[in-house]
Amino acid sequence: MRRIAFLPVLLLLGACATTAPIDATSVVGRWRCGPTTLHGSGFDVAVSTDSTYQADRRFQTVTRSVITRPGHAPVTTQDRAEGTWSLTGDVLRTTVQRVTFLSSSDPGISVGEGQRLQDAQLKRRAVYETRLQRIDAAHWTTSPVDGGGDRASCTRG
Repeated sequence: MRRIAFLPVLLLLGACATTAPIDATSVVGRWRCGPTTLHGSGFDVAVSTDSTYQADRRFQTVTRSVITRPGHAPVTTQDRAEGTWSLTGDVLRTTVQRVTFLSSSDPGISVGEGQRLQDAQLKRRAVYETRLQRIDAAHWTTSPVDGGGDRASCTRG
């Protein structure tokens, strides 16, 4: 259980193919995405994010992950990621500069242990790209460019 990376946060966020062009001003603001379920070997993770994209190209995302394994109680974790973002066409690129592990419902995962896992994940990968598809001014769907996750539905506000 301790080996599960808690940074699926930005797999939900990214670029989308769309019929109307997406510009940076349409990205700025608060977006809530998910939950989207990612399937691992012997576990599933339902990920929900609450992200704020600023006009100065900085972002902050709080991620809530609910990890389920057959025969075990679900484990809920929360973390906060911060960094920068850019938009090229319909691809949103986020570069994570810092992740703070906030909590775990599993008493066996301390904040210190969770932070060590987050730091290790950040060393392995800090850049995420997703394709955005605008449904309307208040709704997107996203899909990771690298295919490393499922589509997510996002709502402004």
